[in-house]
Amino acid sequence: MPDSHWRNSCSLLAHSDRQFKRLLAHAESLHRLQRELWPHLPANLRSRVRVANIKGDTLIIQAESPVWANRARFHAPDLLEVRVQGEGKHPRLGAVKVTVRAPEGHSRRLPRPPAAALSERSAACVLGVAAGISDPRLRTALARLARHVRARE
Repeated sequence: MPDSHWRNSCSLLAHSDRQFKRLLAHAESLHRLQRELWPHLPANLRSRVRVANIKGDTLIIQAESPVWANRARFHAPDLLEVRVQGEGKHPRLGAVKVTVRAPEGHSRRLPRPPAAALSERSAACVLGVAAGISDPRLRTALARLARHVRARE
């Protein structure tokens, strides 16, 4: 996001409640930190990673793929040295954690697996076993399973 858009959005939203102002201040802090650290990364890596958060003394960086995450891990000690030597508004960093972010536009939810499909013979066997079970909940579950008969092809 260009700096001018960032500042306009921040000033527009800064007139909100206290909790939102705290969140906005944290986001501005992360944005500032990214601007301070990025000159110390190779140019091809800068567009592939971003500062995601700071938890305690750990800087969390997100990369767009496992390959870029590995390259960021390689340069992590350089980022720690920059912050240790520099006087900044951020806590002294003791570690860098690099994670891979989900691609934009993709849901993190995994697709639902297909329902179990039994042959007619297997379904009949499961029903037979269910008939001999004394536990009513288990018997009901097995009967429900037996209803998943695969359609004949």
